[in-house]
Amino acid sequence: VVSSTSIVAIVGTGATGAVSLTTPGGTTSLAGFTFLFSTPNINPNISNVFSPNGDGINDFWQLSFLQAYPNATVEIVNRFGQVVFFSNGYAQPWDGKFKGVYLPVGTYYYIINLKNGSDIIKGSVTIIR
Repeated sequence: VVSSTSIVAIVGTGATGAVSLTTPGGTTSLAGFTFLFSTPNINPNISNVFSPNGDGINDFWQLSFLQAYPNATVEIVNRFGQVVFFSNGYAQPWDGKFKGVYLPVGTYYYIINLKNGSDIIKGSVTIIR
């Protein structure tokens, strides 16, 4: 929701059809909509450190902006290039584990593809304890 009169929805290229909106005040629909292609300016705030140690504080690498990109992929590699985490979508945040075992303290590298035509997002994230 952008404002009281504007909503932005992310749809696939060439999408057509009706749009319905349900609020506590009722439901309304529009018979059709206009698809406008634009590459969004993605500048997410990505944390570069977390502490997965089971204490309930910063145990997961949170990427809440990915809720808007359900087809995004997230890949984490170690310094040797070994993939230690991969997901299609990000329904379950990374817990700092590989094959069920906590990874050692250190720096890991991420590659995030939003699958929407925007540039790949790359960077590093450090595990501390």
